[in-house]
Parts: sequence; C-alpha cells; structure tokens
Amino acid sequence: MEKSRLKKLLVITSCVLAVGVAYYVFIIKTGLSVPCFIYELTGFYCAGCGITRMFVSLFRLDFISAAKSNIFALVLLLPTILFFIKKGREYIKNGKVKLSKTEKIIILLILVLALIFMVIRNF
Repeated sequence: MEKSRLKKLLVITSCVLAVGVAYYVFIIKTGLSVPCFIYELTGFYCAGCGITRMFVSLFRLDFISAAKSNIFALVLLLPTILFFIKKGREYIKNGKVKLSKTEKIIILLILVLALIFMVIRNF
C-alpha cells in the first residue's frame, strides 16, 4: 500500500516539476508569462506578484534579483518545500494528510503576513 502511495506522489511531483520546467522554457524562449489578474484589474501588486520572476532568477542562481522580485515568497520557499516533504511522508505512511492545530495556526499567520506584505509593497 505504501508503495502505491509513493508511486502516486512521485508521479504528481514529477508532473508539477515538468510543468514548471516547461513554463520556464516557454518564458525564456518567448519572453511571455501569465500576467497577474489582480494587478491587471486594480494596478496594485498582490502578495504573489513577482513569483515567476523570482523562480526565473533562482534558475539563474541570481538570488538578489529573486529577492527583489518577491522577498516574501523567497523567504517562505524552503519552509514550504520542507512542509510538503513532511506531508508527503505522512501521506505515504498513513494514506491521508491531516493538519495539526499548530500547522493551521502557522498557515493562518502566513496568510495574514501575506496580506500585510501586499499592503506594504504597494506604498
């Protein structure tokens, strides 16, 4: 049973990474990327604006440009990867994922900080 969950998780992870790499190649070859609909509608940067540029900069190992593009997402990148690894291991072992009370509070705190970041970056 664990083997089938591991296989399923590896397939999903591989697909997500493949789409990410394909999007990166598309951006590099065409110079086009998906625009932020919040920015397009309001003229204000959302908390996620600049994430595409951040990842492109990270692929080039340009950490300064990555930080300038979206410091909030950059700071959260490693903890987010570690969180998904932890939850992936939990899924493989138990067949389900459940958020602890502490994890729910941390996620809520991150959402509040994202809103604060969004307001601050527009001033």
